Amino acid sequence: LGRDAIKEMAVMQHLVCDRDKIGKILEFESSHDKLTGVYNRNQYIADLEGQFRNVQCAGILFFDLNNLKEVNDNYFHSEGDRLLCHLAEAIFTSAGKRCYRIGGDELILIAPNCTKRELELCRKRVLSALKELDQGELIPCSVAVGSAWSPSGKDLESLVTEADRCMYANKKAMKGV
Repeated sequence: LGRDAIKEMAVMQHLVCDRDKIGKILEFESSHDKLTGVYNRNQYIADLEGQFRNVQCAGILFFDLNNLKEVNDNYFHSEGDRLLCHLAEAIFTSAGKRCYRIGGDELILIAPNCTKRELELCRKRVLSALKELDQGELIPCSVAVGSAWSPSGKDLESLVTEADRCMYANKKAMKGV
């Protein structure tokens, strides 16, 4: 092969490598939340429709960061973002299950094939991890949590709705309503 052909082949190899790298980045970004690094709503929907279709039993923990708007208004969005990352880290590191950011300040943990007791222990571990991370915090923010468990794991959408309702009940109780 001539010198020009070898140069052209090297350029093409670089382009293929770049394409592969970009493909991996796009694949990751299509399934992960850019801010927190946990799975995003796209992956949540895909997992509900696929991976979690045939689980024996399942538990859901639904987390909501209270007063995020006030934090953003008074301490700026960078502080609100930090708190969201803080919550995602506590869930991910203490639970080791599938964690998803499905909305602005709402995160869900899906625990397939777990017992009701394991789900409760998982909830306690996350809340304990949050307390450890919160030491010295002066930002007026808290986390409401709702949990739901089913021995069948058949209808996870309904289980998520139940956990969401429980989370709002917890939020109201925390506010003294």
